[in-house]
Amino acid sequence: MMRKIPLATQIPKALKVAMDQACERKGCSLSYLITEAIQDKLDDLHEEEALLAMAMERLSEPGERSYQDFKRTMRLTRSRA
Repeated sequence: MMRKIPLATQIPKALKVAMDQACERKGCSLSYLITEAIQDKLDDLHEEEALLAMAMERLSEPGERSYQDFKRTMRLTRSRA
């Protein structure tokens, strides 16, 4: 069993009301809803960090063009059309 610790925070009243309503509709506890929401957000942030790291690694590879080069090429292409 996962050890749990209490967490205290303040949120807007409207958000709390919406959370309570969602829990009632879904038949879950507020603790479950908050835990899942935090985990989902952490997963999203981890994915964003991984994608950024991959992009930065790719830009550092020999022969890869910079974003500025890409924008310059797109401007030139549009001006010739």
